[in-house]
Order: sequence, then structure tokens, then C-alpha cells
Amino acid sequence: MPDRDVPDGSVVITPGEVYNEVRDLTIVIRDLIASDAEDKRNRAREELERAEERRTTTERFKDLDRRLGAVEKKLIFFAGAAATIGAGAGSYLSKLLGS
Repeated sequence: MPDRDVPDGSVVITPGEVYNEVRDLTIVIRDLIASDAEDKRNRAREELERAEERRTTTERFKDLDRRLGAVEKKLIFFAGAAATIGAGAGSYLSKLLGS
């Protein structure tokens, strides 16, 4: 390669320097892409976990609602039975006491 006159104050960049910088930049970009892919996998895994938690919570509420419904039915039945027995007992006592 012939020597060229380089004016004073000029910047000289060799092909080797360009190659090294491009190689370093390629490594940085590859690492960023890998990091981004890992972040996406982590976000997807976290979203799956949250969906599972929501599903579990929903199932727990449904189970609680079923159990509460059964308790309500029993309570209504026994309240009705108590009202009927109370009315009958009151009527019987009033007849017995001769009011």
C-alpha cells in the first residue's frame, strides 16, 4: 500500500480499527437481543403465574359461594322451622293459659 501524505490534524482510522469496533458492536447487539429475549420469557412466565393465581382465586370464590349458598339454605330452612314451631308453641300456650 503506498504511503500517502496525511495532512496535519487529520484522523486516520485503519481497517483493523473499523473491524474491531464493528465486532465489539456486534457482540453488544447480540447480548442486547439475548437479554431482550430473556426478559420476554420472564414476562411471559410471570403473566402465566398471575393467570394461575387469578384462576385459583376465582375457583376459591366459586367454592366459597357454593358453600355459603348451602349455609344460607340451611339457615332459611331452620329459621322457617323455628318460626313455625314458635307460632305453634305460642298458639298452644295461649290456649293452655286461656288468654
